[in-house]
Amino acid sequence: MKKFYEYDEKSNVFMQNEKPKSKIDKLVKNTTGISLDESYYIDDNIDRNEFNRAMRTATRIISRSYPSEKMLREKLYKKYSYETSDYVVDKLLESQVIGDFDLAFLLLDEGLFFKKYGTRRIKDMMRKKFIPYEIIEEVIRDIDSDILFENALYHAKQKIKNVDDEDRFSLQKKLSNYLTYRGFDFSIINKVIDHLLKEEEY
Repeated sequence: MKKFYEYDEKSNVFMQNEKPKSKIDKLVKNTTGISLDESYYIDDNIDRNEFNRAMRTATRIISRSYPSEKMLREKLYKKYSYETSDYVVDKLLESQVIGDFDLAFLLLDEGLFFKKYGTRRIKDMMRKKFIPYEIIEEVIRDIDSDILFENALYHAKQKIKNVDDEDRFSLQKKLSNYLTYRGFDFSIINKVIDHLLKEEEY
């Protein structure tokens, strides 16, 4: 059986075990493909004990959510050295465990198809995850305007159900404010309002 060595901070020595220290090490292996033992090569200037602890922390974060590269780095910086934190994140990027493009597309699907938001609100979701501007613009560039129209129409109909009978001007204003908050631009908003009023769907 392969033997593993873990550093015991209390006794200041490496303790020999027959299996990994904890379930988190197995989670690290399953999630990242990285084994936290001497067989895994790391640069000589990186402290292995700190690397292992930082990798465990990173894996816990990833298992709870899908952080952007910047978010993960900043969380690791709070507990570990910049050098070790950057090294761990770079290893995760190499193994494609994390990636800002993947995260951006996940948020796009969530915002567009589940929450039915408009472009601006979807971009806000991505910015809150610290996804770079260039990636955001590339991902949202080809959003289908027909989908945005259907999303806005869905929200407008939901809003109309909850408002009392009002004159056309008041209804237009409420719908416009409601759809603006959900991230739709004025061209989509005006198109939806014209559609509803023309078809008298309200």
